[in-house]
Amino acid sequence: MKTVIMAGGKGTRISEMFPDIPKPLIPIDGVPVLEREIISLHNQGFDDIIITISHMGDKIKEYFEDGRKWNVNIQYFEEKIPLGNAGALFKIRNLLGKEPFLLLNADAMFEVDFNRMLKFHKEHKALVTLFTHPNSHPYDSGLIVANEKSIVEEWLTKEDARPQWYKNRVNAGLHIIDPSVLDMLSINEDDIGREINGKVVKVDLDRQILKPLCGKGFMLCYDSPEYVKDMGTPERYYAVENDYKKGIVSAKNLANKQKAVFLDRDGTINVYKGFLRDICILSKEDFYGSGKGMNKDIKKDLYELISELQGVKQNMNENDSLKKDLGLDSLMLVSLIVAIEERFHIEIKDSDLSAENLETVGNLCTMLEKYI
Repeated sequence: MKTVIMAGGKGTRISEMFPDIPKPLIPIDGVPVLEREIISLHNQGFDDIIITISHMGDKIKEYFEDGRKWNVNIQYFEEKIPLGNAGALFKIRNLLGKEPFLLLNADAMFEVDFNRMLKFHKEHKALVTLFTHPNSHPYDSGLIVANEKSIVEEWLTKEDARPQWYKNRVNAGLHIIDPSVLDMLSINEDDIGREINGKVVKVDLDRQILKPLCGKGFMLCYDSPEYVKDMGTPERYYAVENDYKKGIVSAKNLANKQKAVFLDRDGTINVYKGFLRDICILSKEDFYGSGKGMNKDIKKDLYELISELQGVKQNMNENDSLKKDLGLDSLMLVSLIVAIEERFHIEIKDSDLSAENLETVGNLCTMLEKYI
């Protein structure tokens, strides 16, 4: 089975951090994100890879060459002019053959059991299977609406009007596609890249290939909790690297055993108190907690998060200034807030992210007590 990796984008938002390398070569804990993708693919038996390149493509070719270092075979298609994020698929149509192929982005961190996804694709006899999941920014992502059989009925781009309530299900940029889909479309391969009526003809994957398949029964969504995150902004980059260092990325792969939390039917986690003859002997604090030590627990977790962000453990106290004493710049503060929200499962209001609340460790702890 072939894998096509789209690696031609510029990554304009993240380029301020890494101006001299293409986005797929941005390191996660010292290793380029595209290299981590290729290692994951090889470990699952996906060794036949085509990489489409454009911006700084020579650096990608120089780094990976023919792939033999990673025990894979890599071919390249270089876009001399931008063809859109799917124009290259029509240019390499003869290389794709008749079997389904994996289509991935080169700038996302993922750890996915692709064989499990492929089994789903074949069992449901789909022409296209989208890897879908909830993410932290559905407002600027394409939303997928599917029925109870996982058949995609609507594709709401970020420009489309959205209902008041909707499920947080977005396309993660990982696809299994039958090549016959390309043949079904009225897109002339010879026109792609040519200037017609004053515009260069390009092909957009979502709008011109996938979205028209909605409601026809050909395209399914594969909902999964596995780790897939885009690194399009500095804040998301820091969050991804932090997740990788903590082992969160690999732990979510469904090929690995997963942890589970069992709740009783009213959705609460019970505290074991032993055998009770009389429930009246329990105090209010037994049910709701005394609140004592809460600030201490928040501080402990906060110290851990700051140390993880800085990559070094250091002594802190509640009077320390986050910026002056601990050296957290604006981007690191954003990453800290993201990490706090994930650690405590909260969503902090913008109005609480004031300069005063972010001045010292103590001020931040006091603000967090409202949420925790």
